[in-house]
Amino acid sequence: MAFTAEEIKNLALMELNHETIDDWTDNTNTDIPIVNTQYALGKAVALSMYQWSWAFKYASIETYENYFDMPSDWMKGTPITLYTDSGMSTQITNFSHITNGTKIYANEESIYLDYLATGNVPTQVTLTGKPNSQTTGKYKKAAYLPEDFIGYLSCYTNDQLTILGDYITVGDTVYTNANKLHAKYIANVDESVFTSEFVDWFKIFLAQRLNGYLNGDMQRQQLLTAEEPFFFRKAKNIDSKRNKHDSLTGNPMLWIRGRLGGGI
Repeated sequence: MAFTAEEIKNLALMELNHETIDDWTDNTNTDIPIVNTQYALGKAVALSMYQWSWAFKYASIETYENYFDMPSDWMKGTPITLYTDSGMSTQITNFSHITNGTKIYANEESIYLDYLATGNVPTQVTLTGKPNSQTTGKYKKAAYLPEDFIGYLSCYTNDQLTILGDYITVGDTVYTNANKLHAKYIANVDESVFTSEFVDWFKIFLAQRLNGYLNGDMQRQQLLTAEEPFFFRKAKNIDSKRNKHDSLTGNPMLWIRGRLGGGI
């Protein structure tokens, strides 16, 4: 059975004996913003709590030598275009940037940026790059992680995923000396791939988050708190039996550093 976000939200409301919501576009229903906010936060936490086999994704990450700070007046989320010079005759297509990213990663020493400034004003500016080695000291290349990244990152230097890479993650950025990394990670996947066992747990987990905002029923909270660990273990155990997780090979110290990241 494929689930939707709205169905799962209503299952959580039912755990609270709360009225379910039919029209999620109803601007007069003050519960909807609360449920939507707690669902988005709770989904990310729930996906990161275990290596759910159905939530893994794979991606190739090109890395770059320099970084450029985005202009402070850039309207976040709006498109950007990079050129080699102010004549805008040659467009740069090989770079790393994300929707709300504060940096651009590229190999050029300088770029000519075309973007929308505050107030939807078309703006162009020349940016000078800084080497990524200034940030980490050791690692010379960097790139943003995939925008749907949630956790449990492992990066490899070959597409067969047999040679673990040497890297660290800092926030939403990965630093390395490799030209390309092949990443395996837990992603912010669509609800349609959720298993029924995961939903059985997640609806309780979400109901715990919602209870204080919607009901404030302490007796209900105690009941949910008692039930949640059982359903979490059940979902984990069934997933583990159905899909054996890959054994980790290679240098375990590199895996630990790669998976957990590090501070600089």
